Amino acid sequence: MKPRNLLCLLVALCFLLSPTIPAEAAPAGQTLRYAFVEQVLDPYTIEVSIGKRLYTARLLGVAPLNGLKPDTLMKLSNLKADSYVKNRIYNTFVYLETDQQERDYEDRLLVYVWLEKPEKRDDAEVRAKMLNAALLLEGYAQWSLTLPNYKYNSFLRACGEEAQKRQAGIWDRKK
Repeated sequence: MKPRNLLCLLVALCFLLSPTIPAEAAPAGQTLRYAFVEQVLDPYTIEVSIGKRLYTARLLGVAPLNGLKPDTLMKLSNLKADSYVKNRIYNTFVYLETDQQERDYEDRLLVYVWLEKPEKRDDAEVRAKMLNAALLLEGYAQWSLTLPNYKYNSFLRACGEEAQKRQAGIWDRKK
């Protein structure tokens, strides 16, 4: 059997055997979902499979790096951010956590993406396990608040400020 076919078979088996809850059937108060990342549309938007359904999800707390540098540098930075996200989560399982508002006006899930299942959800864990925070810390995104979603607002804002102080990614003044 070819490696690609074997991978497809393994992914299909994981979907069938995984204890996932479709987004619309999640019990009240349960906001953590196990999902497979099918595609990275851009550094802030992904397509995921939850159970047998495909969803588009938008990362909370981060915004594209628009207008911070000349167009050429912006395109380069967004390409780096896109590559970073693909290397971290494409074709893997992640945990998605929603906040107060589950969907946006485009019907995308609004999520925090956990690379590993969170336990404490404190500052150290957000920095170590959450993709949203990693994008900010690497300087691949700017902090953004999408009301009424503010569960990790203080942690994510601090990550963005830290990247600016360190001049990480787009904040690098030498470029």
